[in-house]
Amino acid sequence: MTHSDLGDVALILPKSDITSWAVAGRLAYTFGEQFIPSIPNLQAAYADDVPQEIRANSSMIVLGLASELPFLAEFNDALPSPFDLSNNTAIERQMQVVYRIPAGVSVGYLELMPSPFNAENSILVVSGNDYNGVTLAGNGLLQPDLQSQLAGVFAVTNGTQIATGNAASPYSIVGDIVPGSVPVNINPVSDLSGGIPANTPPVWLLPVILISFLGILGILVFAGVSAIARNRSNRIKVPDKRDNRDKRAKVFRSDDD
Repeated sequence: MTHSDLGDVALILPKSDITSWAVAGRLAYTFGEQFIPSIPNLQAAYADDVPQEIRANSSMIVLGLASELPFLAEFNDALPSPFDLSNNTAIERQMQVVYRIPAGVSVGYLELMPSPFNAENSILVVSGNDYNGVTLAGNGLLQPDLQSQLAGVFAVTNGTQIATGNAASPYSIVGDIVPGSVPVNINPVSDLSGGIPANTPPVWLLPVILISFLGILGILVFAGVSAIARNRSNRIKVPDKRDNRDKRAKVFRSDDD
């Protein structure tokens, strides 16, 4: 926030989620308590109708379940951990093993990214895998004991702890704080469901081997032909001038005799 009147911040909310509105109200109260604006200019918009003026000029705090936020779908793939919109779970990128959250366990998500509409602004997503998770995410911003644990661009909270990570981290942070979470291998070493062995060689290997074999065979054939040609040339007797002179000398001696 760069303006004391909060004029460069907008709250983006679903129309019918009371939980998200309650979290937004607590955030707005905290902002007002911190900045004490004479005339507050904090903006708000529905997640299915975000004005172009807000997109271009404001940093946005997007609150609610991912599946109830049409606006979030516009940049979901660019988030540090995109959401599976079918179950509101954030998916950690580029990991072989992730953690499946057990049914009935709530977690909150906080994600930070540059705004795709104006790189000078930011977007903060306050979400969860259920409505209670949204409240937990809000607590992560508002409770001092949790707020002090925040770092990076992606955070997961169970209400008492926060695990943080960044977009390039190869390690899952969900398993650190979610009790009963189950590790799931999303990039299995072998998958025989299609009848293809796990050690199937890459498609380029056979052509490379064949080309290499033909190249070696060509070199051997060339070397063999060259050797045969040299042997033939050595067998052909080339008359020597010195032999001719010796023969003439013998003839002269015979005449003298």
